[in-house]
Amino acid sequence: MRSQYLVVLLFVVFLTPRGARADIDAVGEALNVLLPLSALSATVFYEDGYEGTWQFLKSGATAELITEILKETIDKEQPNGGCCTSFPSGHATRSFYAAGFIHHRYGRRWAIPAYALATVVGYARHDTGSHDEVDIVTGALIGWLSSRYFTTPYRDVTIRPMGQAPGLVFEYRF
Repeated sequence: MRSQYLVVLLFVVFLTPRGARADIDAVGEALNVLLPLSALSATVFYEDGYEGTWQFLKSGATAELITEILKETIDKEQPNGGCCTSFPSGHATRSFYAAGFIHHRYGRRWAIPAYALATVVGYARHDTGSHDEVDIVTGALIGWLSSRYFTTPYRDVTIRPMGQAPGLVFEYRF
């Protein structure tokens, strides 16, 4: 279990540039792309068939659609003064449906690192003044509920850290 924490810590440390406050925004933006890409890649490269891919795409499309409808319907100004699309946070929605998918599809072992990285995305959005806590928590809840609804566990693949060397091991059971 400690290996997952180490992976998250190393990932954040190496992606986080030293210095200015805007750096956390760059990390948040990178993770906002890497989390969904990682979840989708796992379904494409390590599963037989397309069940996981379809579940991920349905979860993502539903969460994104709900988020965009709420953004257009609720006219909320961003804390930094940006106009009218603050509620809910699309970044939080995206990172949490990816983290939720990883959790529900591949188990608790990868849930903590995935949720930790998704939380970094939410923190970055708050730190830059793009969203307040309500925006972020609502976006995270939409993403998580969407992944919870559409995702079933995948029992044939185990993802675990690779012993003492950095890396991941993907095991497939026949």
